[in-house]
Amino acid sequence: MAASLRVPRKLCSFLFFYGLFLTLVPQVILGFITYSREELLNIRSASTHHQYDQEYAFRDADPVLCLTNRTTEWIPCSDPKKLLRKRGKRGGLLVRLRRRAHRAPFPSILLANVQSLDNKVDEIRARVAFQRDIRDCNVLCFTETWLTGETLSEAVQPTGFSTHRADRKKHLSGKKRGGGVCLMTNVTWCD
Repeated sequence: MAASLRVPRKLCSFLFFYGLFLTLVPQVILGFITYSREELLNIRSASTHHQYDQEYAFRDADPVLCLTNRTTEWIPCSDPKKLLRKRGKRGGLLVRLRRRAHRAPFPSILLANVQSLDNKVDEIRARVAFQRDIRDCNVLCFTETWLTGETLSEAVQPTGFSTHRADRKKHLSGKKRGGGVCLMTNVTWCD
């Protein structure tokens, strides 16, 4: 049989009254302190408007804050170009890379295993025409193109790209279908 933990009644009652004491006493003490509207306004004006009798020379002060002759308030006086924040521009790495379309730090390469490029030519042309990420891609690399020597490169080449391909040779591999690599490089990247 497992041992049961029981808290004595005196400890329970002590903790209850101690918690009650801690919740009620601060509210009672804070209730004694009251301020009128005029007192609160005087406190605010005394804390925000300092009247200095003499000019102070702060030699060890922060250079961002300085005391000018015409006013006795602390004002920031650093380079105003650094203080201005450019607004209205989206941030983030992807947005920055999209803004720098052809000045990307690394060439963008799209690699896809297409398994028969012949029946996917229309989709590739549509993506090049309507998707900026694909159109601005530097190299499109397709594996398993299943192209033969009878298929012309111009038949699978989208506009704005040059095609370089290596089809599977039957006499070298012993297979009729499958294989083949096609690289399409962006003409604007090669200039």
